[in-house]
Amino acid sequence: PERSALGLTSRHLAYVIYTSGSTGKPKGVMIEHAGVSNLLNALCSTYPLSAQDVVPAKTPFGFDASVRELYWPLICGARLVIARPEGHKDPAYLMELFRREQVTALYAVPSTIRALLEQGELHRCTSLRWMLSGAEPLSVQLVRRLREQLPALSIFSQYGPTETTVFVTHYPLAEIDSFEATVPIGRPMSNTHVYVVDAHGGLCPVGVAGELWIGGAGVARGYLNRPELT
Repeated sequence: PERSALGLTSRHLAYVIYTSGSTGKPKGVMIEHAGVSNLLNALCSTYPLSAQDVVPAKTPFGFDASVRELYWPLICGARLVIARPEGHKDPAYLMELFRREQVTALYAVPSTIRALLEQGELHRCTSLRWMLSGAEPLSVQLVRRLREQLPALSIFSQYGPTETTVFVTHYPLAEIDSFEATVPIGRPMSNTHVYVVDAHGGLCPVGVAGELWIGGAGVARGYLNRPELT
């Protein structure tokens, strides 16, 4: 049936995922179709895949990163490879999967990247051309280790709580020598606004640490996070 006949709009829910967020208490995060649509449009325009690309889906469905892994390659016409259950916990299995399927684009949190590097076989994954990373602080040291193994690899830092539909900022790591410990979370993606505010919600001057306020298409309005940002 036509969605208009059912009264469906982009503001209706696409999914609910439980997360502790920044509060430490589990809560159901309600994500609208508008947020997912905006995310996928941003992914396809910022990281365009082709029919020759291969992306693994290894994140359990209870985590919002699975939304990016599943739909990013499919909506771009790339090939999706489903990892076995619990496969994300086995670096040796992941390395074998990446080589066998000739994976070209990958999302991995820094702790997973570290485990892959310690496996000692990452340099053999020569098909990899894009590495997206988020959810945890990405250290300069880890980026350097990645570049030593795969010099041609393009690396992107991303940031975004579950409430903001997977991620909302990104930073291409073309040059890291100017950063001391961790790389930036980057600039906001399409149709998203990011502000650094004080405890009262007022904008912070440049160079002053504060809280992060995110707003935009499909974003949970008024959401406040607490990383130390300037």
